[in-house]
Amino acid sequence: MAEVPDSFPVYDGQRQEVRLAGLAGRQHGVVSFAQIRSLGLSESFVERAVAAGRLHRVYRGVYAVGHRNVSQPGRFMAAVLACGPGAVLSHRSAAVLWGIASPRPGPAHVTHPKSRRSRRGLHLHQSRFAAGDVRIWWGVRVTSPQRTLVDLADVCTTGEVDAALSECHRLGLLERSELRAHHPGRKGLGAVLRLGQRMTRSQIERRFLADIRAAGDIALPSTNHEMHGFEADLYWPAHALVVEIDDYSTHGERRAFERDRRKQTAYALAGIQIVRITEETLPGAVGTVRLLLDASTARSRRG
Repeated sequence: MAEVPDSFPVYDGQRQEVRLAGLAGRQHGVVSFAQIRSLGLSESFVERAVAAGRLHRVYRGVYAVGHRNVSQPGRFMAAVLACGPGAVLSHRSAAVLWGIASPRPGPAHVTHPKSRRSRRGLHLHQSRFAAGDVRIWWGVRVTSPQRTLVDLADVCTTGEVDAALSECHRLGLLERSELRAHHPGRKGLGAVLRLGQRMTRSQIERRFLADIRAAGDIALPSTNHEMHGFEADLYWPAHALVVEIDDYSTHGERRAFERDRRKQTAYALAGIQIVRITEETLPGAVGTVRLLLDASTARSRRG
């Protein structure tokens, strides 16, 4: 029986393909043509690999290595690679990568500081980046959570930005104190800064604020407003009125229950009225708040 050697000779081409596989593994399974060439592999290698089904085109000049089933982060990585050095995932695509928006069908959004020719299957934007605007998340160059919100406000509804802002806060990606005006002239900046004063934490809060906006005759409150040692869910300062959202997922523990009782006592001593809203009482909550605000206004006029 013939002996099997312990090792086989490895040729340069094999080493290069191993390095290519390693690079793809670090980039969610995708590589650019420029990266392939930088490894010493030829254009003819790419043609043969595509023909043999070892490379699969994702965008022009970007390939999935070994299979067609590219993950969402892989498609975002491919989009950035397709736009060349300096490109950054942005807008809705950045929001999806950060986990503050749900995926939707459509082209990936990429921003580049220089003008770029349109690319099929991509939505290109041109804009400069300020310090701190670009991060690495899941290995992908992406706009920071704050910059992503500013970009979203240029192309999305207020409700969508509000929901993304709330998710940023819930996930610990962004605090209100981090919202700052370092993008002068951006249309979306003012909206983000205003929403930052009304940052919400729960689905019930967002639904209640949406109902208030729809009513059209009630001033929007400040949300998560810190005062008297506690944080009020929703606060109308001119009327000394606080609305607390009793969401069992955040208020159901014993410690939270005791904290809420201490908060209510502190606010009562300060002359602040508290109304509690649950999911069951949400349908009539706007009417209740309207009556309380009207009564406060009437007292002010009499006094």
